[in-house]
Amino acid sequence: LPMGTLASMSPEQAVSGGANVDTRGDVYSLGILLYELVCGRPAFDPAELSALGYPAALEILQHREVPSPSSVIAGLTSADAAESAACRNTSPAKWHSTVKGDLDQVIMKCLEKDRSRRYETVNGLALDLARFLASEPVLARPPSALYRFRKFVARNRAACISSLAILLTVLAGFAVSTGMYLRENAALKEQQRLRQQAQARANVSQASLLLSQGKTEKADAILRQTPLDTIEPSPEAT
Repeated sequence: LPMGTLASMSPEQAVSGGANVDTRGDVYSLGILLYELVCGRPAFDPAELSALGYPAALEILQHREVPSPSSVIAGLTSADAAESAACRNTSPAKWHSTVKGDLDQVIMKCLEKDRSRRYETVNGLALDLARFLASEPVLARPPSALYRFRKFVARNRAACISSLAILLTVLAGFAVSTGMYLRENAALKEQQRLRQQAQARANVSQASLLLSQGKTEKADAILRQTPLDTIEPSPEAT
């Protein structure tokens, strides 16, 4: 087991027992401290982690997403918010508005599960905090939608694979149904075309008979009911 307090330990330190850590682990631990100082609550409850045991606690450190400090403040009861704000010589509304936004982003950048997304050094964190205090744009940025999606898939791999399998099954069924519908529709259109051809040829034969009998008006009336573009030459005529 790694030496130290799990609640303030970076995921990679908890997993490796301290063998695979660098300065970004220090950034994470400072982020845990900042988190509690800013919103008055620890990012992870030490009592909960202790009660769960090491394997379950490790799972939490690796995969449970920490709510932003401003969302923690927003979720406080009126009495708790007023008491905590008074300790900071401010009002609940001012406390929340100060934390929400840039300070949220700075702290949450420290607490990224993927250490490559944290500040590279403690000095980088200090400089961004200085930018915040000077009302300058901070370098911390929220993760992209693609990055959040990848993390979601990593956390819910089994469910995502199952959902993908269901989706592929539905799409395959839809493709088969669509193919059957298109073939049936084509067959119906071909049947209709053949019926029209048969009727057109019958009309032409009847008109020819009427013409041979000198009944030109009747023959003309029949031919007018038979558009020329519906008449295809018979195989014998080609």
